[in-house]
Amino acid sequence: PNLQQAVLLKGITDRYVHVLDPKLQSQSQMLESLYMAGLGADVVLIEGMSTLLEPIQGGDFVGGPDSYIAKITYTPICPVFDISLNETEAVNNLLLHSKLLPEINITAAIANRLPSEQSELLKAITSINNELIANGKDPLLGVVPQIVNPEDLPSHGIHQTSKLPPISRQFLMELSSIVARCVDVDELLSNAAKAQTIILDDYRYIPATRGCRIAVSFDNAFGLCFQDNLSFLRLYGADIVPFSILADTSLPKGIGGLYITGGFLSEYSTDLLKNKSMIRSIRTFNEQGGAIY
Repeated sequence: PNLQQAVLLKGITDRYVHVLDPKLQSQSQMLESLYMAGLGADVVLIEGMSTLLEPIQGGDFVGGPDSYIAKITYTPICPVFDISLNETEAVNNLLLHSKLLPEINITAAIANRLPSEQSELLKAITSINNELIANGKDPLLGVVPQIVNPEDLPSHGIHQTSKLPPISRQFLMELSSIVARCVDVDELLSNAAKAQTIILDDYRYIPATRGCRIAVSFDNAFGLCFQDNLSFLRLYGADIVPFSILADTSLPKGIGGLYITGGFLSEYSTDLLKNKSMIRSIRTFNEQGGAIY
């Protein structure tokens, strides 16, 4: 999982991003993460790693991690593909995935990064939809044109310059407006609603007694953290106490652990060094045997 991508997605959705990763979690842990992500949500979007199929010897394929997650969560898959290079190859890939993964519900796809020229756009849409319909598949769910961030920032990951957010709120609002116009969101939600309900017969959540207080850094300098880390700490009895390494003068009182999250050291190094009282507080906590992660 890409922590920086998770932070970017949180900025877009205003909700914490949870992890589903068979390399890090058991099946039960992934289902628990999915349950936590769904609390209070209208719909849960699972971003795949583009590994529905993995090639093996002899030109054959097997299901990849995305296929495994789709199976255990009963999640319909909406393919999003880039056809800026070769629309024919994109259609062939869609047909190949549907053929080799008959047990997975692959819904209508969304085309991304289409040329901005109107003639090219219409030509590509018509060609793809005709090919899909001819092969018994639903036409495209939407077509999103090539979008350029006016701030010339990378589309993935965090790029901190002059202590500014990675992507402005205005750009995210404009992006949302474009997607709303170009994608049949109602149909997308309708497809999502067809997902089978997951029943965990052996799952019993008994809140643990709060066994310790853990201070967690949270400010502009330190804020890169998977929400799952905090959720599971709370699940097993931790009382999470947020604090600011930039603004506070000392660590919270009565803590047994300190969790310093990822952050932007180079951008905030001068400000951090000025907060000498916080530095002394962390050093004293360490010298007294406090647990630091």
